[in-house]
This record gives sequence, structure tokens and C-alpha cells, in this order.
Amino acid sequence: TLPSAMRSQRGTRLLLFASVASYRAATFARVKPLLLAEVAGVAIGQVARTLVRRTLRGPLRPGWPVRTELAQSVMRALLMRSKRRGLPWLRAAQGGLMTGVPFERELEAEPVLLGGVPCVWHTPRGRPPERTIVYFHGGGFVMGSVAGHRDLLARLALGAAARVLGVDYRLAPEHLFPAAQDDCLAATRAALATGIDPRHLTLAGDSAGGTLVVSTLCALRDAGDGLP
Repeated sequence: TLPSAMRSQRGTRLLLFASVASYRAATFARVKPLLLAEVAGVAIGQVARTLVRRTLRGPLRPGWPVRTELAQSVMRALLMRSKRRGLPWLRAAQGGLMTGVPFERELEAEPVLLGGVPCVWHTPRGRPPERTIVYFHGGGFVMGSVAGHRDLLARLALGAAARVLGVDYRLAPEHLFPAAQDDCLAATRAALATGIDPRHLTLAGDSAGGTLVVSTLCALRDAGDGLP
């Protein structure tokens, strides 16, 4: 049982999380049209420049298809724009570019709180899968979210026939190291505490999430916990 002070602190954190999320959602709804117009302008201009350069000089890297080069150039252009507009703009831009999930009807998405960390279970409909994947999204520790990785998590759940847990760990610079690492470890331990066999659980992640996979495994090993 948690001490009363810790329960109070966790309750305050959840209330603050809900309040900040509501404020951000309301603010984003007001600025979304302007933001999307700006993002679209950056993307269209960069696509045009990339196609012209590729026509004149060939692929930027040997073997790169057009789609890969366009995606790389647009992401780089948005990152460069964020240096002038700031990190909040980059996060909002990423949120504004979120697309639908083609396989959404084949999954059940269940928001949960595990170890005090907001997470979302992605479970294929039908027979409950025997495998579990805990997934840490990328984003350089400063951006990214489970919502922004919905398509990837859906494909992973269906392709691997597994129940996938997306972890919304805290981001820098608002939350300094080791906040993200602590959240990933807490969520993983809470998932294991539900009765999941460590032998049937896998940790996965992209970019910064891959780093969090390694640090979480090392922390579990050092504590003598069962390893996925």
C-alpha cells in the first residue's frame, strides 16, 4: 500500500496531467488551421525543391526511392523551421500531421494508467493473444507520443499477433533525465505485475525508444527482476 503522501502526490500528478492535456487540446483546436497551413507550405515547398534537385542530380543517397527522399527532406525542413518557431510548434506540427489508422477496426484501444504512467493497450479483436509487446516511441526524448504512433502500433499488434502497450513517458525539457527512463521502467513493471509471463513479453522501440528499451532491460537485470 502506498503511503498517503505518495497517493496524494500521484493524484495531484494525474489531475495536473488531465488539466494540461485539456488546455493543450483547446489551444490546438484554435490554432490548428493556421498551423496546418504553415506545415503544408513548408512541406510543399520542400517537396518541389527535392524533386527538382533529384531530377538534376539523382538520388541524395544511392538506392533511395523517391518516397524515402521526400519524407527525409520534409522532416528535415520541419525540424529546421522548429529552430525558429520552437519545440512546442514542432510537437503541434507532428500532432497536426497525424493520420488515420487503416486497421483501427481490427483493434481495441484501451487507455490505462500503469505505474502512474499514461499508456494505451492495442489488442487485436478476437482470441486474446499470448504475446505482449511494450513499446517506447521515438522522438529524441523531446517529442512523440502514443497517438502519433497509432498506425505503427496497430500494424505491430496485428502482424505479431500480440497485445501492444504504448507508453506515453514524460518528455524533456519539461521533465529531465531520468524521468523518461523511470516511466518506462514503472510501466513495464506494472504490466508484468498483471500476471504476464516475462518470457512472453518483448520490449521494443524506435530511435530514443530503442535507448529506453536498453536502459529498462538493464534496470530489470540489475534489480534481479524477471527479464523479457
